[in-house]
Formats: sequence, structure tokens, C-alpha cells
Amino acid sequence: MAKDGAKSSGGRFGFLRTKRVLATLSLLLVVAIILIGLFLSRLETDDTSLHGLRKALGATGVFAGHHDDKAAAVGEFLGPIASLNPETGTDLTPVAAAKPKPTSAADRRQFPGSIANGTALRIMPLGASSVRGENSPGNTGFRKPLRDALVALNVSVNMVGSQKVGDFPDNDVEAYLGVRVSQLHERSRPAVKKYKPNVFIINAGINNALMNYELDTAGKDMESYIRDLLAMSPRAAFVLSTLTPSRIPHCEPLILDINKQYWDLYNRLKAESLPIVVADVHYSGQEPDALQLSDITDDGTHPTHDGYLQMARIYTKAVQHTDSLDFLQVPEPLAGVPDDGAAPKGGAGSTSKTVRHSAAHEQRRRFLHMKRELCITSNPNLWGK
Repeated sequence: MAKDGAKSSGGRFGFLRTKRVLATLSLLLVVAIILIGLFLSRLETDDTSLHGLRKALGATGVFAGHHDDKAAAVGEFLGPIASLNPETGTDLTPVAAAKPKPTSAADRRQFPGSIANGTALRIMPLGASSVRGENSPGNTGFRKPLRDALVALNVSVNMVGSQKVGDFPDNDVEAYLGVRVSQLHERSRPAVKKYKPNVFIINAGINNALMNYELDTAGKDMESYIRDLLAMSPRAAFVLSTLTPSRIPHCEPLILDINKQYWDLYNRLKAESLPIVVADVHYSGQEPDALQLSDITDDGTHPTHDGYLQMARIYTKAVQHTDSLDFLQVPEPLAGVPDDGAAPKGGAGSTSKTVRHSAAHEQRRRFLHMKRELCITSNPNLWGK
């Protein structure tokens, strides 16, 4: 009987041990399922990110499956992808095409791999001598490489303005030698009303620093200017450029102060949901292509050829950034203003060359002669009214 009791007791303990083993195995199985689920979820996320990166790079030709020649060229031109300080809006990473805008098929051409689904870009470059391309071969400046890069993204581009400057087709621009922000505002209004651009690229304010004049109001003057531009051309998006470095003594602190005013302005306008991005071309920021002092010519102010190319890269990424934010709209249809500014007109190709005037020559001569006074003595009339 004792043996039977012991046998019964051993059976019970054996059963309990079996239950503990089964419970442990069940727990391990649940943990394994959870870990596998987490792994698969992470893998799916990583795959999505990789797909998005491939798609983004494909838009510039860097990762395009078909290796289109133009797209590959612009991918190489843009250089390394930069993802900079999204808190302040400086993330100028090249992006893929934005989702379709609510426009008719007649207004928009669909191009795979393009920005804004092929929306025509009617661009008005605004500023002073650097926007005109001073000291660059053929006065091409940043405008020609910028235009070439955008065209390579399968969009039609028409540079517009009241002047033709530079040895390349579609060289229209709205830029005046020696103007401050307030002066540019007044002089450019007729051209803005005439052409109604859907993209403004603004690089202005360097002459405020060079003349040591209207320094404290540069940001306010730029704000007034941008609001007026938007009122005259409601479909516009804005690329506001910081100022390039200067090799002229005493000028860098003034330039840095104006750049800070522009960043403050950007943050205010961004808070109001205005269609604006910043293109940071000064080495003090975080943009890897930003200009260094070595990218400025011996005159102390204008970029070298390589400096202009760097500006073009930054501005190209900035235009792409406006697209990623859905800022680009179809330009207002205007008689006599084509989508493609380089298209033949009247049966003949464009043979535009740099247009210079005696007044511009005189302004330039006075600039070189008085350079030592710049940034030292307040003189609003160095280049006249």
C-alpha cells in the first residue's frame, strides 16, 4: 500500500513538472512571436524608408532605374543630399514629385520624375549685381546652371524680368547694380505686375551692408517687399536667399546681422503659412554647399565661377523644397508669356546677349573706386538714388 501511495505521489509531482515545462514553453513561444512581430515591423519600416529614399533620389537621377542622361546630370550637379535643421525650415533635401495639384489637364503636363508634376516654372530672379552674374563668364552667374538643372528635372522654365543679362537663352532677370532692398522693391514692381511669376528667387541686401545704410530695417524692408510681391502675384512661392560672404573689411558682421533678420522674417512668415523657404548660401549656416570666403572674387563681393555654381545647387534644392511643401502653383496664363523661355520666338532662336548701359558702367566704376569706404561710412548715395 505504501508503494501504491508513493507511486501516486510521484505521478502527481511528475504531472506538475510537466505542466511547468509546458507553461514555460508557452511563455517562450509568446515572447518569440512578439519579437518576430517587432522584427517584421521594423523591417517593413526600413523598407518603406529605403523605398522613399530611392524615390527621392530617383527624382534627381541619382537613383533612377533608367539612368536618364539629364536626370543623372542634375543628380551629379546637386551633389550630396543635405537634410538640414527641419525645425527652421532649412531642410533642402531634393525631393520627389509632389502629389497632383487641383488643376486641369490643360494647365499641367504630366512628366514622370519631374517636380510638381511638370508645372511650368515662371521664375523671376530678384536682386543686384550678383543676381546679374557679375564677374562670371558671360554673366551667366547662378542663373544658367540653375535653369539647366531645373530643365533636367523635366519641367518647362521661363526666366522673366525686364532685363536680358548673360550669354545664354532665357536670360531675363530683374536685378539692378547697387540697389538696396527698398530700392529693388520700387524698381521691380512694374515687371512683377507684367509677368506674375510663380517663383521668386530673392538675393538682395548686400548693398545695404556695403553702403552701411538701412541696416536695421533690412528685414522689415524685405518683409514689406515679399508681402507686396505676393499681393501682385498671388500664385508665387518664395526662395529667400541669405547674403553671400564678403572679403571687404568690416562687412561680415553687417552681413551676418542682415542674415539673422532674414531668418527671423522667415520664421514669422512661416508661422503665417506663407509659401516661403530659405536658401542659405553663407558658410555660417549648415548648408554643405554654402559659399566660403575663398568662393568670393578679389573685389570682395561677387562670387567666383565655382561660387555661382554652388549658389545654383542651393537654389535648385530650394525650389525642390517649395515643391515638397506643395507651394508651387500653375502660373497665371498671360498672353505672350510662354512656359519655355528658351523656345524659338518668331521662327528664330534666342540669341540674347548681355545688355549693358552707360549708367551701369558708371555705377560699376564708382563701386571699384570707392570700395575702401564701403561698410565703414554710412553713405546711401554711393551709387546714386
